[in-house]
Amino acid sequence: WDLSLKQRLNPMISFYLNLYNLTDTKEGSNVINPNRNFTLENYRQHYGISGDLGFQLTL
Repeated sequence: WDLSLKQRLNPMISFYLNLYNLTDTKEGSNVINPNRNFTLENYRQHYGISGDLGFQLTL
């Protein structure tokens, strides 16, 4: 899940907050061999939680 917020103070200035991967989900895939009844992990990626905070000035 991601979250994006923006608040406008006036017509020229606004603040924003973006948060990414709030559930800290790991991505990956597995290889399954049904004949031998085992599973191998093919790859696993862990991106963590990240975000940015800032302001925008419109001239």
